[in-house]
Amino acid sequence: MEITRLLTPLFSPRGEQCRPNRTMTPQSVTIHNTANPGAGAERHAAAQAAGNLANMQMAVHYYADDKSIYQSLEDHWQGWHAGDGENKNGGNYTSIAIEVCEHAGIDQRKAFVNAAWLAGTLCKKHGLDIRHIKRHKDWISGKWPKGKDCPHILLEGKDGMTWDWVIGTALVAPAAPPHLPVPMGPPAPHWAQATLDRLTDAGIISTPEAWADLDAPASKGQTLALYEKALINLSEFIEKRL
Repeated sequence: MEITRLLTPLFSPRGEQCRPNRTMTPQSVTIHNTANPGAGAERHAAAQAAGNLANMQMAVHYYADDKSIYQSLEDHWQGWHAGDGENKNGGNYTSIAIEVCEHAGIDQRKAFVNAAWLAGTLCKKHGLDIRHIKRHKDWISGKWPKGKDCPHILLEGKDGMTWDWVIGTALVAPAAPPHLPVPMGPPAPHWAQATLDRLTDAGIISTPEAWADLDAPASKGQTLALYEKALINLSEFIEKRL
């Protein structure tokens, strides 16, 4: 079995609800249940890529079922899954999301084994440990009267599938994975890198190294200088065409 990459487009057809277009440094991994009896990992990933989950305001990194794992967001892209809004220390801003499917006919135990292996592997990849594997409930338990009942199968302990069991599976997963992922390759470039390259090529930005941190706020002076140079270039272009 391989991890299949079906990434949500850079500019999702339904906007930020399917991909916030912000980067992050992963600080944890969060496990969810889909609560959808009608779809496995592939259908969920395809729906997110097409923008069909926008009404649910959901952007997830991985979907796991008993036969496959699909990746929808790069690990360093922020998702929208934890229910804690714009909290910069919360799950949306810092955590990699794994949704575990629960459709009819699924081998649920195998689906959780796959998700636990993935969680353990991601922890190893990003320098985290088993304490950094979270339940969805952990992010919003104090916000709602009863918290968030997710991942509900593990919270209910159905058929012996408990949170402690998943954590134990994840603990040994990197040492003895049930299957290997396809190579992830280098991280995807920042979503604004192409814009920086075009502005540099056009001569509007003459010092691209000053814009190396594309998530850092620009100063008012930098913004004014950029506007002025763009207007000058536009003026020169118009004069050449007349």
